[in-house]
Order: sequence, then structure tokens, then C-alpha cells
Amino acid sequence: MDTGPCGTLQRRTLTVTDCPEHDHEDCLRAYHLYIPAYLCSGDANGDADAAPLVVAAHCFGCPIHSMLPFMTLLADQFRFVLVLPEGIQGSFNGKYCCGYAQKRGIDDVGFIEAVVADLMRTAPCSSLTEGLPEGVMLSPGAAYGVGWSNGGYLVTLAGNRIFRAVVPISGSVYDVGQDVGRMMEGGAGVGLLLHHSLDDPYVRFTGCCSDPAKPKCCCGISARDGAPDTCTNSDGVFEAWADEVNGCAGGGYAPSLESAENGGISCRTAIGEGCRANTTICVHHTAGHFNEGGGLGQSFPRSMLEEVGHFFAQDACGIHGGEWSKGGKDCECVEGGNGWDGRYCLRPPGNDTVTSSSCSVGYVKDSNWLAFFVVVCIAIAVTLQRRKRLIPREKREDEIEMEALMERKR
Repeated sequence: MDTGPCGTLQRRTLTVTDCPEHDHEDCLRAYHLYIPAYLCSGDANGDADAAPLVVAAHCFGCPIHSMLPFMTLLADQFRFVLVLPEGIQGSFNGKYCCGYAQKRGIDDVGFIEAVVADLMRTAPCSSLTEGLPEGVMLSPGAAYGVGWSNGGYLVTLAGNRIFRAVVPISGSVYDVGQDVGRMMEGGAGVGLLLHHSLDDPYVRFTGCCSDPAKPKCCCGISARDGAPDTCTNSDGVFEAWADEVNGCAGGGYAPSLESAENGGISCRTAIGEGCRANTTICVHHTAGHFNEGGGLGQSFPRSMLEEVGHFFAQDACGIHGGEWSKGGKDCECVEGGNGWDGRYCLRPPGNDTVTSSSCSVGYVKDSNWLAFFVVVCIAIAVTLQRRKRLIPREKREDEIEMEALMERKR
């Protein structure tokens, strides 16, 4: 079987349709796709397998490589298809954070939604010119988000619009009444594994709000229009999410993990028969903003990365009734068979193999070459113009502040 681009990071561009941005150049977006080599070689019988999709969003002012090789390691170990979106001018609009994207009101949730929908809709072939390798399958609905800082704001904001579960690290929703309440729409629940450090100087564990008596968060987050008047700490966000979004009210919370790393890590999980999804918080004591060494991978413990993988894997395995084994990193499908099989019991009944001949869209036909050429030329011209525009751009005060803070920690 042709492994194509598997095992390597590919940069792709996507023009968001129905884009609301005033500047059309902001509708031309980019993301990086990583497909573990295993997925292109098929299972033990050589049959295509279906994988969960994980979107990993970077911090404000951080390059994609600040998430590497951390996230590709996660994808390889758990055999997830990985997407790393690029923020415009290093920023995502996470409502309160940050930079150009937040100032311009960029619809970054819509961008992530477009990427996920395109990959889900067109696998194993894509409407993007590169396509996906033959045999690679994605499971509709099995999409998950992990975000660091600004990226954490984004994935929690996207919540139930896109993801079954999210892992925000040093950045999440803070207006409990509005943002957490919105996650209740649909009533299906959204899994949460929240990581935050007590000594985070940039996105405060005690919360970000406009209350002048409270410590301020970096980058103007506390001063944004619409910032909540009252600070809600990360424990409060966790408890509201557990009770209101995932229906765990009255069940209480139980210790779920302890570690000596990062000055001590204590995790607790909401319990109760009514819980619709796993809701867990892990409190680090001395991890700061997880930016020691300039990248998430240098400060976020590998043991916690494993827990992120198990968190997503257990949820994906359970979609069709499977049971996840942490020890074997294996999903046991329903005994007796309900037709769903594969590593995560996500491969649909009667669909053991997928070939390019089964694709309804994806490859450019001879009669469409002219239109294809025109589209490519326009995309190149827009990209060049955008790069030209970015060169003289003057940095905003909040960007200068974040750069100074990040440099201080390196």
C-alpha cells in the first residue's frame, strides 16, 4: 500500500468558504497535517483502519514547531491523525485572547470547523489537491482538541461545535455563566481534561477578569471588552463544566492521579452515574506557563502527555461501545460483534478497505485543468501579497508584552 506523505508533517492551505472576514486575505488559511505511518500500512491484515482526529492549537506568538515533536509523539503512540492549525500573525481569536485575530474578530472556530469538516467529508480522498493517502480513514464525529494558552482558549470556545472532548493547557473559558452555559447546547456533553499551574504568571489560575483588585493576566486579556467582572478560578471552571455541561451534579469529585513532577501534580475527576463525559482537572504546582525552553514539550511532562492520549482514546473507543485498556493501549470492541472493529472500534461494518476508486471527490479531471490552474494562480498571488503586507506591520502592545515574558522564561 502506498504510504504517500505518512510519517511527515505537511503544510496545507485552505480557503474558508462563506468567510465573514472583511479582508479576504484572512480567509486563506494554513494548517499542518500529520498522519502516523502505521495508518497508511493498514492493520495486521493490510486493511484500512479508522482513526480519531486531534487538532492541536499553539500559543499566542508561538510557531507551529513549539508544539513539536510533542504532538507528533502523541499521534504516533496512539495512532491519531493530527492537525496543527496556523493562527493569523501567530494568533487565534479565543474570544478574550489574543493579538491580531482577536482584535479583528477572526472566525477561528469557523476555520477549525472547515478543516475538520473537509477532512472528515473527503477521506480517504480530499478536495485539497494533495489528497489523503489511500487507505486512511477518519471517523465522522471522532474529533478532539488540545490547545496551549491562546490555543486552549480556542479549543474550549469551539467546544461542542466541533469536538467530543478538549484538553486546554494554561488557557480556557473564564465567563462561566456565558461560555460554559453555551456548551450545554445539544445536551451531549463535552469531555474536559484541564491542565493549569498555580504559579502561571500569564494566564492566572485564579482567573482573568476586569476586577481591578485581582491580579491581571497578560496580553490585555483582563481588559478586553466583555471580560467578566468576577474572576473564576480553574477549579471553578472545572466544577461548572462537570455539573452543568456533563451532568455530574451531586456526584462529587475523586482524586484520580498524583505525580511529583512540576513540583507536584494533583488530578481529580468528577464522578456520578449521570456524567455524560469525563471531566478532570490536573493542577500543577510549579510549571508556570509550561514555556520553559520555549516549547510546550520542554515543560509538560511526558506522563501527562500519555494521560492526554488515554483521555482521547478512551472516549473514541467508547463511541460504539468498546472498552479502552490503558495497559495495552487497546480498544476491546463489543463482544459478539456489532459490526464496528479496528483499533478504536471506529471502522464501520462492511467497510474493511477503502480505495481511491471509492472517492466521490478529490482528483482534478482533465476537463477541469484550466479552472484548477486559475485557482492556483490566485492563491499564489494572494499569499505573496499577504506576506508583503506582514513585513512592515507594527507590533501591538500586547504582542510586545507576551514576547518579553516568553523571552524572560527561556
